[in-house]
Amino acid sequence: MTWVDKNQIKEKLGLSNSSLKRLRASGDFILGIHFQEIGSRPCWRAGDRRAAGKILYHLENCQHWIKTRHNPELHEQFCLQYQKSLAS
Repeated sequence: MTWVDKNQIKEKLGLSNSSLKRLRASGDFILGIHFQEIGSRPCWRAGDRRAAGKILYHLENCQHWIKTRHNPELHEQFCLQYQKSLAS
């Protein structure tokens, strides 16, 4: 299991900041499977009330999504296997 920061995932997958944000917002990248937030806390900069924290990406799960994005059933099976591996 390899968790990487946004700069590393952008380099490995060739994605932009806006693409990563869109993938998270759309639900294509799933919290706990493709990414996780570390140290979220209220953020009050310039009236912004979003949580501020570091986002880490699961490299292998994100790479698999890129390879199989046109076959969601295959990626869903991959994600189920990943979840089962966490339980053991």
